[in-house]
Amino acid sequence: MLNRHVRLAKVLGENGWSEEPVLYNAMAKTWALPDASTSELAEKLMLEGQEDTALSTRLKAQPENLNIMVVPSWGCNLRCNHCFVLHQLQVPASKEERSIDPDDVILFLNKYLDTHKVPTASVSLVGGEPMVRHHETERIITLIKSVCSSRGVKTAITMTTNLTTWPDNAHDLAESLAAINVSVDGDEEHHNQQRHLLKNRDGNPYLLTMNNLKLLTSRHAEKVYVQSALSEEFWQDKGRVRAFVVSLLEHGVLADNIFLGVKTPTKYSKEDESYLRYLRDPAIKTRPCCAFRYMEQFTLGPDGIYASYHDTAGSRLGSYDDSMDQLAAAYDTYISDNMPVLLDPICRSCPVLAFCWGGCNAENAYFKNNPSAHCNKPRLIEKVDSAESHGDLRILKTGHMKIMGDPRSAPKLIPT
Repeated sequence: MLNRHVRLAKVLGENGWSEEPVLYNAMAKTWALPDASTSELAEKLMLEGQEDTALSTRLKAQPENLNIMVVPSWGCNLRCNHCFVLHQLQVPASKEERSIDPDDVILFLNKYLDTHKVPTASVSLVGGEPMVRHHETERIITLIKSVCSSRGVKTAITMTTNLTTWPDNAHDLAESLAAINVSVDGDEEHHNQQRHLLKNRDGNPYLLTMNNLKLLTSRHAEKVYVQSALSEEFWQDKGRVRAFVVSLLEHGVLADNIFLGVKTPTKYSKEDESYLRYLRDPAIKTRPCCAFRYMEQFTLGPDGIYASYHDTAGSRLGSYDDSMDQLAAAYDTYISDNMPVLLDPICRSCPVLAFCWGGCNAENAYFKNNPSAHCNKPRLIEKVDSAESHGDLRILKTGHMKIMGDPRSAPKLIPT
C-alpha cells in the first residue's frame, strides 16, 4: 500500500520486491528499511517536507541514455492536416528551405558524450520529410554511427517518412536503419483527406506512398513499420479498417508491424480529447513525458537545439556552439517554466505524482497549467495500490512499464 506515515514524503511504497518490508521513495528512487534513522531517511529524501527536494533531484537526474530527433530539413512535399510542425515546413529545394549541417550534429554528439557516459544513443530522423534530403540524411547516419562506435556507445537509428519519394539508390540508406516508420493514414480516400501535395504538384499521395511501400518491403520488410492516424469515424467502421489492414499486408507489411490509431492532431477538441480520457483513467507512468527528460531528449534542427520536437517554438535550448553547461542550464529553466505538473500546485503535492507526471505534453493543449482539474487521482491511487498488493512494486522500483497499457493508444487490429 502507499505509505502515508506523517514523517515520510507522500510518495512511498512498501513491500513487493524484498523479503522484508522496505520503504521506497518513488520520486527520488531511493529505499530504506522501516527502522532507518531520521538521518538516513533525510539522506534518502524521505522526510516530510522534502517533497520538493526529491522532485527537483528526480527532474535533474543524470540521463540514463541519449535520445535524439534529427531534422535533416524542414522541407516537405506534403501539407498534412494533423502535422505538429506545420508552421515550420518549407518548400523543398526552395530559397527558404533550411537544412541541417551534418557537422553540427557531430559537434553536439561529441560534446555530449564528453560529459555524459551513456550506454546507448537512440536517433530518430524526422522532418519535414527526411527523404527530400536523402544524401544528407545518409551522411548523418554514417557520421553518427562512426562517432558512437569509436566511443563504445550502442546506436539504433530509425526514420519516419511519408514515403512519397524513394530513390532507386536509397536501399543502402535503408540497410543502415534499424526501422523505417511509414505514415499511411487509412485507405486512399481517408489518407488523401489528411495528406495533400504542395500546390501545383500533380500526383496522388496515397498511391505514391503505397507504390514505394511495396518496393521497400520487397527488400526490407522486417524493418518497415506502418503507423496510421485515423479519425474516429474511420476507426468505428471495422469493415473499412479491416480492408485497409489487408491492403497493407498485400503490400508486404508484416502483421506485427502495423500500428493503428496513432493520435497526432494539430488541433484538439475539448469535447473529444484523448488527453482528458487519459487523465480520467490514468495509466501508471513512472517517467516524465519525453518533453521534460533533463539532458536525455533533444531535437537537433537546422536552426538550433530543442528539448521538444512538438514545441520548437518554446523549447529552444541554444545553438551548436553552446557548451553542455549552457544547454543544461537552459534545459533546467525550460522544465521549470513549462512542465504542467510543476505549474499546478495540486499536482506538485500529489501523493502519486511519481506514477503520473501529467501524461503526454504533446496532448496537453488546452490544460497545460491545470491538469489536476481533470484528473482522477483516486483511480490512480487505486491502480498503484493494486500493483503493490500484487507484488508488482518491482516494476515501480525499476521504472519499467509493464502493469498497465496506455489507453490513448488504440490496439493493433489484425484481420482474422
